Amino acid sequence: MKSKILFVCMGIVLSLAGCGNKEKEIEISELMGCYTIDVYSYEMLAGDADYVMIGKVVDELGVKYEFPVMTEDKDGTQKEVSMPYTEYSVEVIENLKGELSQEEPITISKDGGITKDGKFCELHECDVLPVEGNEYVFYIYAQEDGSNLASGPNSSIPLSDNHKELSTISEEARLDRESILEKVRNGVANQIDTGSEKGISKDDVSVK
Repeated sequence: MKSKILFVCMGIVLSLAGCGNKEKEIEISELMGCYTIDVYSYEMLAGDADYVMIGKVVDELGVKYEFPVMTEDKDGTQKEVSMPYTEYSVEVIENLKGELSQEEPITISKDGGITKDGKFCELHECDVLPVEGNEYVFYIYAQEDGSNLASGPNSSIPLSDNHKELSTISEEARLDRESILEKVRNGVANQIDTGSEKGISKDDVSVK
């Protein structure tokens, strides 16, 4: 799977948070990873990703669980743990890097989501779990099969100010929409080539 993540080191339970349209509160498990780039550099984020765009979440399509491993509890009970990937239908509002089709919503897979047992929401540092109706800046990696993946810190930056989503972004670190877009646009204009292998999305206008 193509992304900027080398590997995830561990998960740390942070706090209780409202689960958007879910009826119960859920604990957020923050994934601390090792990355191939500086994930806080807008120039590197833009240079590493295949596409950068502003999108509005139309619908949450469900969660897929991948890379299963067996773990053992303190009492010796074994259970399977896998990584959640939440899939969304997203309307492309504006392409900032690359040209994704705006004719109809595209599907984006987000690295993170509610765990299979429903007890936690796994998110990377400085990350959010998008919610229906809100807008985000998505940094997208086209996979070998042409699918779209948003993965790692700052891969889906919230632009809406209602803060509905589950998040590992502190309130102090949140910026207003205008400030975010200024940084994102400057990052695209001055992007740093990270040497990553580039892919083409099945939703690229060139293959439509």
